[in-house]
Amino acid sequence: MPVKVGVISNVELSIPLLQYLRSINVELVLYIGAYNADTPISSLTSFCTTCQVPFELEEEPQQLFSWFNQQRPDYCFVLGYKKKIDVSRLSEFRDRLFNIHPGKLPQYRGSSPIFWQLKNGEPSLGIAIHFMNERYDAGEIVWSKEIANEDYYSSGFVEYIFSNLLVEGVQYILNTGREDVTQLRKNVLQNETGAVTYKKPGLQDVLVSWQTMNAKQVVNLTRACNPWNKGAITVYNGMEVKIIDAEILGMTTVAQPGMILEINNGIKVACMENSCLKINHLNINGIYVPARFAQRFGFATGQYFTDA
Repeated sequence: MPVKVGVISNVELSIPLLQYLRSINVELVLYIGAYNADTPISSLTSFCTTCQVPFELEEEPQQLFSWFNQQRPDYCFVLGYKKKIDVSRLSEFRDRLFNIHPGKLPQYRGSSPIFWQLKNGEPSLGIAIHFMNERYDAGEIVWSKEIANEDYYSSGFVEYIFSNLLVEGVQYILNTGREDVTQLRKNVLQNETGAVTYKKPGLQDVLVSWQTMNAKQVVNLTRACNPWNKGAITVYNGMEVKIIDAEILGMTTVAQPGMILEINNGIKVACMENSCLKINHLNINGIYVPARFAQRFGFATGQYFTDA
């Protein structure tokens, strides 16, 4: 009998994992968790239909436990499921139940760890697979990996990288478990003294604060906000504007933070600590505007971006 692998997800980032599992000829089943009306799942359902992968759409939370009892997977991987799973009700499965967390553990528990790692300017970005227990993201780590935080990374690009990188961790778990499942328990306990749990980003978390942020911090926030928030939010002449792309400039200024220093091939802006950045692209009322055309939209040298 082939190994049976379940995946619990409602994000299209799980498709590389599904493709890998199909390629190694395991018996694959998918549980699509509850999702918002604006969540795209058509790629998931299309993949399952095309590849004849059985899937079930969640209508109410208790349905998950019925699915486990019916499918009885040998291994199950959770990616992007929004509810806390009561693992005490899955005692016979808990040694084969793994959460895929796109963040360093225990430093970045909680929601949206990619956003927080980028916003905080971490030199490296982590992903981990851990056993699930009664607390969010607190189970023993089975596999983890870090990648350098490159200047051109955004939240969306890191999600794409991690969606492919996590396959390496799943492969390790399946291969190790096939040889000796007890080896999976020889893992890393999380250090609770270094544990931090982050909330889902709210409005205050995506606002540029010109009075407290230097150029690097504004650029980090911009990268962390794309593409899901369509930019970091600031204000110009009372109008909400989103910064889509910006870069740090190797120059200093004594101008007040938020002041537009020059508009040429982009918008040069003064920041805290005498630093400067250049805005390359803006989002104005949903319109994507190259900053070299900023003057046509009313931006002018000597004017200010302000805090919302």
